[in-house]
Amino acid sequence: MIAGITAIGVLLRDPAIARQVARFIPGGLPTLFDVWHWTTVLTWTWGLGLWLLREYGPVRYKTRFQGAIGVAAVLGVALLLLSSPARAQGVSIAEYGGWRYGIYIGLLSTPPVFVSSYMLRTLPVLRQRATSRRERNIVRILLVVAVLSVAPVSSLVFFAALGALGVGTDFARQTYNFTSDGLASGEPQLLFGAVLALVVMPSCARAVARLRQLGRLYPLWRGLTAAAPAVVLSLRWADRWGASPAERVERLHIEIRDAAEIVARYVRPLPVAVDELIESTVAEDDQEHARLVTELVMAAQRLADGRKGESAGEPSARTADVPDEDTLLRLWAPAKSLLSEAERAPRPAISSAFSEL
Repeated sequence: MIAGITAIGVLLRDPAIARQVARFIPGGLPTLFDVWHWTTVLTWTWGLGLWLLREYGPVRYKTRFQGAIGVAAVLGVALLLLSSPARAQGVSIAEYGGWRYGIYIGLLSTPPVFVSSYMLRTLPVLRQRATSRRERNIVRILLVVAVLSVAPVSSLVFFAALGALGVGTDFARQTYNFTSDGLASGEPQLLFGAVLALVVMPSCARAVARLRQLGRLYPLWRGLTAAAPAVVLSLRWADRWGASPAERVERLHIEIRDAAEIVARYVRPLPVAVDELIESTVAEDDQEHARLVTELVMAAQRLADGRKGESAGEPSARTADVPDEDTLLRLWAPAKSLLSEAERAPRPAISSAFSEL
């Protein structure tokens, strides 16, 4: 989220891109000016979320983070209200100036000042806990980022306040223009986002690996849970949204195992044609596993059809053997392909999906 929001803010900061996008936004460039500033607020808000997650854990941080998002939404509305007279005249709030701009900058500066202060308060504890050179270097980088983020914002607030009070020395105007157009615009947002991305990169890599694992597990999970939907844990939308990739993967593992055990009670012997096809096309070491998985696929399909009114048969007293999850993942799709081809093609024309295993 930080990377995405920061990228949007930096792109909108570019004049060539901003002019093209402004044609499609009511109010044009003045409105885009407010949107761009709101991306800065959101970047700092999500950065605070990372800090809260680290300090309070994956459960306790959620309420605080939701409150921070609520504050960011209120700030966005307040910025739009303050800049409404400027937009009505077709200029940005920076060009409009006056007390409205002073309050505007004060509100805009609240997230970076608050988050940077929060970082500075907790960095000494992080420094004490750092055990490796990499961790100590990260703490030093975060200290520099926190200080550099506050410095330009403070100067911007100072000269915006002078402008709001009607003080307009040449030095004040020059610094006011510099900070409005340059240093306090998109650059600190980019710096903050880049450093936080660097800090959480190992976690991001693990999360991406978990998401890929979810992609591999999902077809197997969908096939089995369609036959045994009772094993699927019902969660509120908020709980599903807040679950980490590792939690989702673990939940899929459990539900796959439970559903497979249920489906295995409805297994029937394979049709002779399918059994002979496995015998002739599957490597000898895999034949027994291929039969077990194909039996599970057929039982799952019967159970899923039974939910539509077709008979799935009675469960057997003894549960059939269930292959391990790796075997199920490897052979589930080929087994489905084999059965699909067996249904629509005569035996001599079948080209088994198992032949490539």
